[in-house]
Amino acid sequence: MSFTGSSFTFNNISSERFGLKITTPETKSTINVSNYKSNLIKIPRRSKFYATKRIVDEPLVLNISIFSETPLTRNQIDRIEDWLFGEDDEFKKLRINQDDLNGYYYNCRLQKLESETFGNVPYIVHCLLECDSHYIWQNPQTRIINITSTPTNFKFVNISSEDSLKPTYIVKVGMVYGLLGETTLSNRYIKITDKTTNEYMEFNGLLDNEIITIDTEHEIITSNMRTSGLLDLFNKNFMKLQKGKHEFIIEGDIVEFKITYQNARKFGN
Repeated sequence: MSFTGSSFTFNNISSERFGLKITTPETKSTINVSNYKSNLIKIPRRSKFYATKRIVDEPLVLNISIFSETPLTRNQIDRIEDWLFGEDDEFKKLRINQDDLNGYYYNCRLQKLESETFGNVPYIVHCLLECDSHYIWQNPQTRIINITSTPTNFKFVNISSEDSLKPTYIVKVGMVYGLLGETTLSNRYIKITDKTTNEYMEFNGLLDNEIITIDTEHEIITSNMRTSGLLDLFNKNFMKLQKGKHEFIIEGDIVEFKITYQNARKFGN
């Protein structure tokens, strides 16, 4: 992947504050089609080797250069160092103002800061960009389905480069009109089925106007009305989505369903 001398934003601070732009030392780039790695193991007293499960064990790493069109002072370099490196090693969002990267960001941290000089005057700093994976990430997307009757069907297509998408689902509990008219149950019930895989999420004993958030990446479920006991009302299936098309059936006492997700993209190095 090549950066072409554009401005950028790192940790929500624009490089325009410092008059800086970002580029890559090499103009040639490649795209990571696969970073999978599988080792071979040999079982004692057998002649054959066997392959282990494929894993991805290397994140995306890029050499980058950050430059100014005017000389940098020592004080400016100190301020740039504080901005880019800060006081912790946490991953931060890097957004490049470049057409082919619009809407995506690198979740990364920077390492190995060096300053390049011309006639003892610094113009460029070089560093290593280390990402949290071998993907770049699309800005979060949200689909909202307003439900007036159940069962309700809707379709979703997973185009992410990841093996499986780990969305956050948000369901709002409420009275709806089903096949038998208005529901009058005090203990609300919801079932969300993925017809593609026959997996489902099921809830019992919910409250009117309760909002349930299901984080499938971290396998956490929360409510706006209670702090404990919710997991006992859930079938404990944090439903992830494989690549391709999915068709959902929504049943029960639900008035709104949201799915928030981020597409991962294999870009380049």
